[in-house]
Amino acid sequence: MFVPVVLADTVCLPAPLRDWGRVFAQTTLVIVKNVKVTKINPKNIFMLLLSVYHTILISMSKKLLFFFLLIIVLVSAGIFISINQPQNNLKSVLTQEKRDPNPSATLKEYTDPVGFSFNYPDNISIQSNEIIDANTYADLQLFSKEVNGNLSLQINDSKYTTIDDWLKVYKILKQPSREVKLGNLKAFEVKTNDRLYLGALDQGIFFTIEVPLLEEDFWMKVYSKVLADFSFTTAENTSHVAGSSDISFEGEEVVE
Repeated sequence: MFVPVVLADTVCLPAPLRDWGRVFAQTTLVIVKNVKVTKINPKNIFMLLLSVYHTILISMSKKLLFFFLLIIVLVSAGIFISINQPQNNLKSVLTQEKRDPNPSATLKEYTDPVGFSFNYPDNISIQSNEIIDANTYADLQLFSKEVNGNLSLQINDSKYTTIDDWLKVYKILKQPSREVKLGNLKAFEVKTNDRLYLGALDQGIFFTIEVPLLEEDFWMKVYSKVLADFSFTTAENTSHVAGSSDISFEGEEVVE
């Protein structure tokens, strides 16, 4: 940090200019120390100030002294702003990282009056869409306020006779399938370029889960938790209503 002072003493300059140079070098050091600079070379800062000073002194007069001091103030302000800008960017990056959480390890249970339940992370919200189709029994969407993407689950009267009829659609597209379990039902996963589908068929009722592959790592973890604890329960003779504080009909505010 002493380089500017040494330069001010060793550069071949007239005595008045050398004295001014020493003052500017010391001023530069104060600026550098106050803003805790670690990566800016003080020599470059001093040479910039010295260059401006030398240009003015070529035609030095009292009238120019004001402008000279003004330039010094502006240069110092510019140094301060440029030094603090990376720190602000770092704070922005750290803030962004904090807004990209993993699914919570703490689980909550959702039970649907239709007759099924599953566990899900407690930093996920559930929206139960209003049922307006007599062939639909459940229409849920799991979403996060902090992460793009979602997981949707629907239960409908099936237009397929067998699960193979559903798989044929994806076999035509040459998409591989994988057998999994949805509760005690045999189900199949199919993964396309932009989303994952799960299908299961039981007594003419078709169960589907769809996960768009946005923030894939996050939503696949949510999907795995839902699938692991999915089970069937006794159906209730009630309408499709919100059963907890973090479930709402479509268009209503979701409260966690």
